Amino acid sequence: MNHKVFVSFIAYTHNGGGRVAGFLKSVDAYLSSTFECHEIIIVNYGSTDSTALEVEAASAGLNGNLILINLPWRHGLEPAMTAGLHKSVGDFVYEMDSIGTDCTDEFLLKMFEAAVTGYDIVAGVPEAAQSMTSRLFYKFINRVSYADLHMTSETVRLASRRAINAMLNLKEKFRYRKALYLLTGYPKKNLTYRSPSR
Repeated sequence: MNHKVFVSFIAYTHNGGGRVAGFLKSVDAYLSSTFECHEIIIVNYGSTDSTALEVEAASAGLNGNLILINLPWRHGLEPAMTAGLHKSVGDFVYEMDSIGTDCTDEFLLKMFEAAVTGYDIVAGVPEAAQSMTSRLFYKFINRVSYADLHMTSETVRLASRRAINAMLNLKEKFRYRKALYLLTGYPKKNLTYRSPSR
């Protein structure tokens, strides 16, 4: 039985031609079988290949609504995903930082099941060890932040509409979603997943 909520799914891609059509089909199948209504938002950031054409061609075979945001040049992941969040209307919103993220449908459902138990923000943390760069970055951020954030690598996130609205309305100049979600004060849970290829 489908959950009676509207879910948005935002994914970032840059030069995702050859992969984006299969990604859309897979995500649409999961959302269609799990939720009553859904939309998929692809943020195509400065791609120079056939990504946009492949998204448009794939749209005819999807069950949910598809929104393609074509940004003309690259300024980074955060502005791209924020553009997608501003377009989204779902009661819950998945954020996937890359169409190459390989968590399973079962894990995505596990995230939603955690959310409806009272967590406004559920993050998917890959089981694979963090790179040295990531470890140093989060160590630095956690040390210099005035808040007790304790951040780690996240590749996919599910947030409630109220958490998203609160995050977008924060006046912090440093627009880093991971930190901003924590600053909203809404309850968060991290879930670890293992890549199917491991």
